[in-house]
Parts: sequence; C-alpha cells; structure tokens
Amino acid sequence: MQLHQPFIIGARLLPALQIGDGFLSYDKGKFILDGPFGEHVITDFRPGAGAGLESQFSAVLSFLSAAADSYRYRGLDWPKVGEDDNATLFPQAVVEWAYQNVDDIDCLSLDISESSTPLITS
Repeated sequence: MQLHQPFIIGARLLPALQIGDGFLSYDKGKFILDGPFGEHVITDFRPGAGAGLESQFSAVLSFLSAAADSYRYRGLDWPKVGEDDNATLFPQAVVEWAYQNVDDIDCLSLDISESSTPLITS
C-alpha cells in the first residue's frame, strides 16, 4: 500500500491522518482516534457498498466535523440526557477535541475529496 499526503503511516504503523495533536488510523475495518483524550475506537461506522479507504476516511472526518459543529451550535454546552443530535456521535472529550480541531478536520476532508489522483494505492 502506498500513501500520499495527507495520509501517513501513524505511530500504530497503520494508514493515518494527523489532526492537530491527534491521529485517525484505520485497522481491519475499524477507525481509531488517538489524542489528548486517550484512545477512542469507532466501532459503529459502516461504510457504503464499494467505498474505498479514502472515502471511508472522508466519511469519518465528516462525522467528526458534524459533531463539532453541533457542539458549537449548542454554545459549547453538552446535550442533556436523552437529547440526541450530532454532538452525541462521539464521547464528550472527543467532540471537544474535534471542536478545537474542526478547521484541520475540514481541510483534510477537502484535500481528500478534491484530489485528482488516488491518495491510497495498492
């Protein structure tokens, strides 16, 4: 597998993206976020049929961005028990981190989606 910027081989020796002071890695069908909040394994993401690895990374970035935007829209107030919106897609510490790094998340998503050449090749 060959990776091209912005993809890197992360500390886990897996395909990854660096987001601020954190990393989003892919390992055998699951995504792992590492950051100041610790480790968070994304277990409930299901890619669409035929989705390549680049588009899967892009989709996870979109979910992180949506959670950060929802948190911002709420005035940086965490949802009360029973409230369900995009801010609750991830644990609170991950959403707060995503909010702080939403510009990097959005730029990475744009870099991936607008690339004219494949960024991950076999």
